[in-house]
Amino acid sequence: MTAPGIFTAAIGVFCLYQFLAAGHHLLYLLVFGLCLYNVFNVFVSLSNPSEVRIDSGKTVVFCAYGRRHTYEISQISKYSMRPLAGGTKMYMTFDGGGIMRGRYWVRISEFSDEKELEEFFYDLDAQINPDSLVSKARTQGRERLKKREDVNVSFIKRIT
Repeated sequence: MTAPGIFTAAIGVFCLYQFLAAGHHLLYLLVFGLCLYNVFNVFVSLSNPSEVRIDSGKTVVFCAYGRRHTYEISQISKYSMRPLAGGTKMYMTFDGGGIMRGRYWVRISEFSDEKELEEFFYDLDAQINPDSLVSKARTQGRERLKKREDVNVSFIKRIT
């Protein structure tokens, strides 16, 4: 996310310059505000981590730019997860999320062991929010797959 963050910062500087130098067009100020928000998310609040560590299933660590946010799984009181873009990206908040920490966009597809990471976050949701819609849908989907596998196995046995 470094290159897009720097590019966004450059656009923001350009828009601020245009706003101050070429007359006070509000569109430049609006774009500057959006750029400022994006740069803040990338470089300050670590909303787009470059590394996610899971230490022995006890802690989750989000890292970027030499900084880290650590969460003890047993201490997480509120967790929300939204899979996006066909499961290649997830938006999640820890303990309600805040301006400086607690909200993350994780591009699952960019990490090694992406399936394990995805499963971990789904399992974490099931652990913290067992009655959530995502957890219930996942449990029901697994039950349907198991039934389908059982039917296929019994069908194969009858044929042979």
